Amino acid sequence: MLRLTLKWPYCPDGVELHDYGPRSDGGPLLSGELSGQHVRYKTNRREWANWKIDHLEAPLVLQFVNAKTDAELLGFLSVHGLTTGGWSSQDGGREVEWSTVKANQSYLRTQLLQIDYEESAEKVGRRINRLIASHPNFSLAPRLEFTSGRSAPHFGLSPQSLLGFMLMEIFLMLDAGARSKPCLRCRKLFVYGHLTGRRSTAKYCADRCRVAAMAQRNREKDKRV
Repeated sequence: MLRLTLKWPYCPDGVELHDYGPRSDGGPLLSGELSGQHVRYKTNRREWANWKIDHLEAPLVLQFVNAKTDAELLGFLSVHGLTTGGWSSQDGGREVEWSTVKANQSYLRTQLLQIDYEESAEKVGRRINRLIASHPNFSLAPRLEFTSGRSAPHFGLSPQSLLGFMLMEIFLMLDAGARSKPCLRCRKLFVYGHLTGRRSTAKYCADRCRVAAMAQRNREKDKRV
């Protein structure tokens, strides 16, 4: 499998939603003027996370698309960083439009579901190829990594953003023949097939959902007796 890595900044103090509201004078927005909700880092402190893909058991893209509430989505961004570099706010921080984050989440979820529905991996791949070709955040750069105990470096590719990394995870799923589908219990997506650790017959995303579903079936059975 292609070696994919990403070194990406995040704020250890988390993220927050900030609403700039409409222009106070009600007129059109000026160039560079912000309005509406933006997600931004709480402070200017930064740390770096190193992400890589060795398998497809728990891809970041699933954590992103399975965040059902604003609180869950903000929690994901607090741990993993903003989806793109965004732009500088007035206090020197970084922020991204909240509507853009939600649109990215919806788009990636659609791609995963279409893979499951066998729309055709080739058709999904062509669509993602077009997006990568037209969006600067999805460009890839070669990267050499040195690890302890190994004299020769590893060669890999690094996307330019967390959003690009998650899109490439979908590419790798397609390449490996893996697929995704919603859990019968909680409706969250999970992957199955090669490199995922799950068989195609899997119905639940985790043991807790499988056990909960079994307990519910037993309760319903007892009521009928």
